[in-house]
Amino acid sequence: MSSISFLRKAGLFLREDVLDAALCARLSAEMADAPGESPSLYRDGEYAIDHGLRRSLRLRMPAASRTLVQQTIDALRPAVAEHFHLTLHGTEGADFLAYRTGDFFAVHRDRARADDHLPAGPRQVALIIFLNPSPGYVGGDLRLYSVLDDPQFKEYGFSVPPAPGLLVAFRADLLHEVTPVVSGARFVIVDRFR
Repeated sequence: MSSISFLRKAGLFLREDVLDAALCARLSAEMADAPGESPSLYRDGEYAIDHGLRRSLRLRMPAASRTLVQQTIDALRPAVAEHFHLTLHGTEGADFLAYRTGDFFAVHRDRARADDHLPAGPRQVALIIFLNPSPGYVGGDLRLYSVLDDPQFKEYGFSVPPAPGLLVAFRADLLHEVTPVVSGARFVIVDRFR
């Protein structure tokens, strides 16, 4: 069984070729030259940059590219909502992220769980679209935890294969991380349905 088939059986939403290869290559090239800034994290009631937990760049992309990607994501909302049996009202808006050598995102959730004793917030489903293949970079694995409802796999992180144009969506309270990029640059688009 392929990794994608396994992750689908585990309940994740995966859609291959959401963006075609030519568009992934064009967006990657734009991202390689785009200016950006360190994204902040929301912790303890405020937003702050914390390079000990997350190191990446949120890139400022041309309006035409942003609009095209957002339309693609918005068109998938009904299928994602049906898959997770949720009512989804829209997204936060696509972020174009670059992870360069040494960049990572420590284990986290995009939405608190009830047992975290924190406000949950409106995020329901997180999604990631891969743009460049792993031969373009080393490391930078997206790892998902607690994918299987089995205690022996609770601490095991399942990696998602980074195929260009692959979209993976999961409940926003699922633990996940991006491992450090060892070399090259990893380009992805992330968004969250509310």
